[in-house]
Amino acid sequence: GKDRKTVERSLYLAEFDDKTISFIEANEGDGLLKARNVEIIGQKLKKTLDVAEQDNIEKLESSGEPLPVTGHEGRVLPEDKEAEIRGAAYNVLQEEVRRRKEAKRPKTDQEKLEAKVLRENVRKLNVEQLKESLLKEFDESTTLRVLELVDEVASMDKAPTATQVVSADFVNVETASLQ
Repeated sequence: GKDRKTVERSLYLAEFDDKTISFIEANEGDGLLKARNVEIIGQKLKKTLDVAEQDNIEKLESSGEPLPVTGHEGRVLPEDKEAEIRGAAYNVLQEEVRRRKEAKRPKTDQEKLEAKVLRENVRKLNVEQLKESLLKEFDESTTLRVLELVDEVASMDKAPTATQVVSADFVNVETASLQ
């Protein structure tokens, strides 16, 4: 009587060992792991284990050895290889929890300021793209005037101004064309 997605998610959870299941349960309750993240990691874990198991089966068959049943859930896979794969999945879950804890941690005033500066810098105009766009529509003098206006608005920057950058480009182009 369960939804198909619920059954699929349960099957992916079955791929995890007891230690990882305990870790998931402890951190889902705190909101540090989302069911979707766990499902995706479970899918990747199952796929990685399946591929490793198939590789091992092919290796054993080509050598003529019998297929031993080992590991979690009766997988035909060396225990050290299975442990390595499961350990990697556990590490991914731990990293996700660490990342979410860091995101939830209260920020210091310095960290808030750095985040604000970063957001502002992302919004800044890319001068080269602006120059290229303006030159498609306007001549050099009009382009320089628009960039001067942009400089006035962004005058708080200590980096080279848009006009300085574009003027230098025009000088370089003119010098190159004269040669």
